[in-house]
Amino acid sequence: MASTTTRRSPRSPAASRAFRIAAPPSDNEANETLIEFLSEILGVPKSRLDIVAGAAGRDKLISVVDMDVDTVHQRILAHLG
Repeated sequence: MASTTTRRSPRSPAASRAFRIAAPPSDNEANETLIEFLSEILGVPKSRLDIVAGAAGRDKLISVVDMDVDTVHQRILAHLG
């Protein structure tokens, strides 16, 4: 099973977060693990999450359907404790 860690990215805007996924990038496993992780911490179905940029790279842009950026940010911060 893959594990994840989160941290605020020093190179990213305030609303951005960096997630380190301990899953191999092959066979889309890292992307699937990221979507599962975000689904859990945001409390939304995986179908409401989409990688809109960077699916084949390290940096990704994720769209969350029907949730504003402030709510996403608050839920990620709540998860970080």
